[in-house]
Amino acid sequence: MQDPADQPLHVEKIVFNPPPTYTSEEFYSKLLEPLHSATSLRDLYTKEQEAMGRVGKYEIVKDMSFKNHPSSSDSPGVGVTVEVYLEEHRRLQLKGKTNVAPTEGTATGSIEASLCSYFGQAEKFRLRVESDVDGSITSGGGDITASFTKPIVNLHGDQEVSGFLSKYKSERTAYNNYWEDNLAAGISYTRANHRIDYQCRLREITPHSSATSKIFHEGGVNLKSSISHSYNYDTTDNRLFPTRGFRVSVDSELAGLGGDAKFVKQNFSVQKAVPLSLPLGLILVLGFRGGYHIPFGGAKSHISDRFFSGGIESFRGFDVRGVGPRFVPLHMRQQPETGDGVGADYYWATSAALGLGLGEFQLGSLKGNLFVAGGNMTQWSPGDLFSAPIGRLAEKDKARIVAGVGLMLATPFGVRVEMNFNHIIQKQPSDVPVTFQIGMAGEFW
Repeated sequence: MQDPADQPLHVEKIVFNPPPTYTSEEFYSKLLEPLHSATSLRDLYTKEQEAMGRVGKYEIVKDMSFKNHPSSSDSPGVGVTVEVYLEEHRRLQLKGKTNVAPTEGTATGSIEASLCSYFGQAEKFRLRVESDVDGSITSGGGDITASFTKPIVNLHGDQEVSGFLSKYKSERTAYNNYWEDNLAAGISYTRANHRIDYQCRLREITPHSSATSKIFHEGGVNLKSSISHSYNYDTTDNRLFPTRGFRVSVDSELAGLGGDAKFVKQNFSVQKAVPLSLPLGLILVLGFRGGYHIPFGGAKSHISDRFFSGGIESFRGFDVRGVGPRFVPLHMRQQPETGDGVGADYYWATSAALGLGLGEFQLGSLKGNLFVAGGNMTQWSPGDLFSAPIGRLAEKDKARIVAGVGLMLATPFGVRVEMNFNHIIQKQPSDVPVTFQIGMAGEFW
C-alpha cells in the first residue's frame, strides 16, 4: 500500500497570511517558486524546508511556517494550496557583536545598524562601527563601514550585488610598530560559492617612533586598485572544530588597475576532518594552505599586501605574526621579539590535529588536542623567477616545525578559546616561539 506522503499532488497556489509587512510578496514568491514542482507531500515538505533556508539567509524574518490545504481541482493528483506565515524583523535593526580578528587573534567589538527592505526587495543599508577591546577607534584599531547590499533572485540561483565605503585604522604597534589608515570603496557580485570584487583602497602607513628602519621605509601613502575572485566550498559540520567534512577556499587578486600597487596574489587552503573508527571518538583534522604575492611593472612589495603567520589562528607555537621575515637591528639579534615582522610574499603551512571530546559544559564544548604543524615563508626579490622562491620554500633546514598538546573550548559565542603547550622542533633566528600559549580563534586550523 502506498504511503500517503508519497501520493501524487500538485501545488495550485501559494498565499501569504497575513501579507508581508516590509518585503514584497514578489520577492518571497521567487524564493518559493520551487514549491510548484513538488510531486508528493514528502517532496513538498522537503522543498518547504529548503525554502526556509533560502529565506533565512537574508535575515529578514524572525519566524516562518507553512500550512498545506487541499484545494478543489479537476487536474490529476491532489491539488494543494500552500499558506505561508511570515513574521518579519523590524525594518531598522541594531546588533552588537564580539568578533575575533582573523589576522591577529584578538577580540574586537562592533555595533551594526541596518535598514532592511526599504524598497521591498530585501536590500540592506548597513552602518557598522568596530573597535579593538580598548574601545578606541582613533587611538587604537577601528573600522567604520557603510554598505548597501541588493540580492538578485532568479531560477539560475541566488545572486547578490553589494557596494561599500569603509574607513578604518589598524594598530600594528604590538608586532610591527606601525599604524595603517585605510579608506576604501568597492563593489562585489556573489553567486553560489563564487564572489568577484573590485576595490579601491587608499592606505597610509605611519611608523611608530620605536620602529626599525625597515618599517620607516614602508611608511607613506599608496593606492591599491584591484579586482579579486574568491571561491569557497565547505561541507564541515563545525568551523570551531570540525568532526567531519571538507573545506577548500581560493582567493585570487590582481592589482594594478591604476594606483601604486601592482601585483598578482593568490591564497588557498584545504582542510579535511575525518572521524576515526577508534574508541573515544577521536577526530583527525588535516590541513594545508599556501600563497604567493608577486609584484610586477616595477612596483614594490607593500607590507599591507604580504602574508603574516603565527598565533592560534595560523601557526601554533609562535607568537602572533611571529613567524617569517623579521628585521632585527644588529645590537638586538639575541632578542628577535624586539624586531619588526615585515611579512612574506610566499608561504606554505600544513597541520595535523587529533581531537578528543572531553564533555559539554555551560561555557561550551571542551576538547583535547594533539597537533603537529610545519611551514615556511620567504620574501620576493626583484628579478625572481618562480622557481627561485619555490626552492627557498623547499629548504628543509629553513622550515618551522612544532608539536604540542592542548585544550580547546568551543563557546556558544562563535569563538574558540585555546590553551597549548608547544614543543618547537625547528625554528629560524627571526622567529618568536612560545612554549605556553593562550588565544582565541574564529575558525579551526
